Amino acid sequence: MVKEALEFERDEKGNVTRQPKLKVFSTCVNGIRTLPAMVHDRLKLEDLDSDAEDHWCDALRNVYFGVQEGFEAPREEMSAEDAAVRQQAIRESESMGSYA
Repeated sequence: MVKEALEFERDEKGNVTRQPKLKVFSTCVNGIRTLPAMVHDRLKLEDLDSDAEDHWCDALRNVYFGVQEGFEAPREEMSAEDAAVRQQAIRESESMGSYA
């Protein structure tokens, strides 16, 4: 699911027709460092090898599946800054035709 969320769709001329659902910014140094190093568990192919440094990937999974299932932090537990960032993400994803 993460691989799919990172993919662009392009037309036959190479123009982007769909942005990825997941964008990783250059400031996310731990994600950039650890995501490419993840390998699947040899026995449970749908899971990652837990011996690797997988904290960032665990957090990504929790956020991604939370969004997929409609999870939303209670407004009273969300800081004003977090609420503003979330609203901006919703506006941007709606303008790209996806959802947050």
